[in-house]
Amino acid sequence: MQTVPPGITTRRSFDATAADTAAAIGNVGVEVVATVTMILWVEATCGSLIMPYFEDGEGSVGFRVALDHTGPAFAGRPVEVFAEVTGVRGCKVTFAVRLEQDGREVMAGEHVRAIVNLDRLMDGKATAREVVERPPVTFWFDVHSPWAYLASTRISALARRYHAPLIWKPLHLANLMDQIEGMRPMEQSPARVAWYEQDVVDRMAQHGLAYDPHPDYPLRPSRALRACVCAAEQGRGRRLCPGRHARLLG
Repeated sequence: MQTVPPGITTRRSFDATAADTAAAIGNVGVEVVATVTMILWVEATCGSLIMPYFEDGEGSVGFRVALDHTGPAFAGRPVEVFAEVTGVRGCKVTFAVRLEQDGREVMAGEHVRAIVNLDRLMDGKATAREVVERPPVTFWFDVHSPWAYLASTRISALARRYHAPLIWKPLHLANLMDQIEGMRPMEQSPARVAWYEQDVVDRMAQHGLAYDPHPDYPLRPSRALRACVCAAEQGRGRRLCPGRHARLLG
C-alpha cells in the first residue's frame, strides 16, 4: 500500500428508499433507515476514500465499527455520509464518520479498515489483524539514478509480499555524495565508468526494462525531485516516481 495521509476527507450522498428501512428486513413497523444499511454506506464511503492509495492486487476490509445511531433517517430523502482519515497505523486506517439527513445528525462515530492483499484474502491466508502491525518500507530514491529506476519497478511487489505500507522518499543523491565525500560513478577511472555503464545496460535487459540514457546525462534532477516530494506528501509517490525516472533517464 501507499501511505494514506491523515486528514483527507470525502462526502457521499445515498438515496434512502423503502428497501433500506428496518421494516424491510423484518423489524415490522419501524419505517426508518436500518442501522445496518447506514453502516454499509459508511463502509462504502471510507473504502472509496482510500482506494487511490492501493497497490495492484490490494483492497480494504472492515476492521472495526464503533457507531452511535443518534437519530432516525427516513426513506425518500438523501443521507449524507462524511468521512475523514484520523489515523494510520501500518495497514490499519481509522476514520471519523458522521451521517446527516436534512442537516440533522443521524449517526456518528469511528470506523477502521485494513488494507489487505486480495489474493491472500480470498485464499483464506490473510486477515485484517495479520497486517496491522507491519512496519513500513521506506524507499529512498533519486530520479537521476538508473539503479533507483530499476528498484522503483520492484519495490511495490516487495512491500506487498510482506504486507507492509510503502513510503516513497525522494533523495538528491549528488548532494548526499558531497556530504559524505562519496565517489560518483561517472567521475572514476575510464575502465570503471565503462564497466558501470555496461552493468546498467545488462541489468535493465535482465529485467526487461527499456533503457536509453539522455545524451546529456548526467542532468539536474532538482525540479523533478521537488515534484516527487509533493506527490509523496499526498500519498501519490508510486504514480509519479517510476514514470519520472524513465523520462529523466531516457
